[in-house]
Amino acid sequence: MIFTAIEEIWLRPDGSDREELMEGLQYAGDQGWVEDAGGRKLRLTAKGAAAA
Repeated sequence: MIFTAIEEIWLRPDGSDREELMEGLQYAGDQGWVEDAGGRKLRLTAKGAAAA
């Protein structure tokens, strides 16, 4: 479900919210909530699930 929301923002023709999305993903990574799962994939970590 989260990836659908991310994809909808990313694919907006005007690029609106793209910068905020990337900042949010960077913050989530810095907090240890998500990690790179290879390619274009993210994985929610146990710490991220606990924070949700």
